[in-house]
Amino acid sequence: MAHPRLVDTSIPDTRIDIDDDALTEAAKLLGTKSRTDTVNTALRVTTERAPAGPGPQPARRTRRSARIDDLLRRSAYRGPVRR
Repeated sequence: MAHPRLVDTSIPDTRIDIDDDALTEAAKLLGTKSRTDTVNTALRVTTERAPAGPGPQPARRTRRSARIDDLLRRSAYRGPVRR
């Protein structure tokens, strides 16, 4: 057991249910031996592969774009809009 002063207490232990089959497959793919190493390596690999910054944001819908979308939908099933 690690010396009490050397243990990082800023992050508490977390108990979670893990799919044993998925954990076994991940350990094979990652080449890890313990459950903890497998989970930590999987988390590290995932965060390294993630794109930097927030992902794409959905387009903000304005009243004008909503009206245009509505007209396009109408013309698709009713034919062109006549004025």
